[in-house]
Amino acid sequence: MRGGWGVVGATFLVLFVGFGAAYTFSTFFPSLEREFGATRAETSLVFSLAAFLYFGFGAISGRIADVLGPRELCIAGMVVAGAGLLFAAHATTLWQVCLGYGLGVGFGVGLAYVPAVGAVQRWFTTQRGMASGFAVAGIGVGTLVAPLIAVVLIEAADWRFAYLALALGVLVLGGGAAHFITAPAAGAASGPALSGFTVGEALSSRTFWILYTATLVLAFGIFIPFVHAVPHALDRGFSVVEANALIPLVGVGSTVGRFVLAPIADRIGRKLCLSLLYAGMGAALAAWMLAGPFWHLAAVAAIFGLCYGGFVALAPSVTADLFGLRSVGALIGLLYSSVGIGTLFGPPLAGLAYDELGSYEWPFFAVALCAAAAACAIAFIPSAERPRRP
Repeated sequence: MRGGWGVVGATFLVLFVGFGAAYTFSTFFPSLEREFGATRAETSLVFSLAAFLYFGFGAISGRIADVLGPRELCIAGMVVAGAGLLFAAHATTLWQVCLGYGLGVGFGVGLAYVPAVGAVQRWFTTQRGMASGFAVAGIGVGTLVAPLIAVVLIEAADWRFAYLALALGVLVLGGGAAHFITAPAAGAASGPALSGFTVGEALSSRTFWILYTATLVLAFGIFIPFVHAVPHALDRGFSVVEANALIPLVGVGSTVGRFVLAPIADRIGRKLCLSLLYAGMGAALAAWMLAGPFWHLAAVAAIFGLCYGGFVALAPSVTADLFGLRSVGALIGLLYSSVGIGTLFGPPLAGLAYDELGSYEWPFFAVALCAAAAACAIAFIPSAERPRRP
C-alpha cells in the first residue's frame, strides 16, 4: 500500500479491530455482571475507564506523532490492546478486568487512534472529509462485526474465550496494518502540509474552547448506549438475540454515516453538518426511551449510529479546517480528551441512576438536552482568527 489512500486503508483496519474490541462491551456486560456480582455502575466503569484513556491519551499520542511520526505509536497501541484483552480473559475479579480491558484497551487504542487519524488529515485537502470518513468507517464496521462475533463466541464457549479471540485479531490484523500508517514527506500532501496554528495559539483561541466544551457536553451521553443498550433491552423483556442486535445496528448506521455523510459535508459545509449531527444524536437518545416495539428501538439505534458515525468522521476534519495542519494531531487529541472526560462520567452515572431508581429514563433525557445545547454551540462557532506572529 502506498500513498494517502493506502494510509486510509491501514487506518481503517487498525480502527476496525481496536474499536471493534472496545465496542463489544455491552455484549459482555451481562456476563461480567453475573460473573462478579457487580452493580451496573461498577460494571459500567470498566468501559468508561477504557474510553477515558483512549480518548484522553490522544492529547499526548497526537503530539508525539506530530514529532516522531505515527507508525511506531500505532504498532505499540495494537500490542498493548491485545495484551490487555489477554489479561482480561484470565481475570478473577472485576478490578482485574479493569486492568486488562480498561487500561490495556484504553492505552492501546489511545496510542493508535489519534496518530492514525491525524496521519490521514495530512495526506488530503479537498477530499479530507471523504478520506477521513473512509478511514474512521473502520470504527463503524468494527462496531457491526465484532459484537456479532463476540455473541457467537460467548454462546459457543464463554466470555473468556471471546476475549482471547478478540486479542488475537487485534495483535495479528491490527498490528500488521499499523506498519503502513505513515505521514507524508514534506510537500507530498495535497496542499500546504504544515500551515496553521501551534498548540499554544489554538488554546488561546475562543473558537477552540467553544468546540471543546460543546464536545464535552455531548460526550456525557453518546456512549451510554454502547454500555447499557443490551441490559436495558433485556430489562424491557426483549430476547437475548434482539438485545444483542442493537450494537451491531448502531454499527450499521455508523458505517453508513462515515461513508455517506462525510462526502456530503464536504459540499454543504463540515461545521454545519457537525452541528446537525450533534442535534441528531440528542434526538435519538430521547427517542431511545420512547421506543415501543423492538423495530422502533432498532430504528433508533441505527439512526443514532448514523449520527455518531458522521460525528467521528467530521470532528478531525473540522479541527483541521479551523486550525490548519501544523499541529493537527495534537489538537485532535486535545479535542478528544473532552470525549474521554465525558465518557468517564456518563455511563457510570447512568448505571448509578439505574441502581438507585430502577430506570434509565432520567439519564437518557438529561443527556439528550445536553446534546441539543452542544449542537447550538457548534452551529454558531466562529472561525478561528489567524494568530499574530512577530
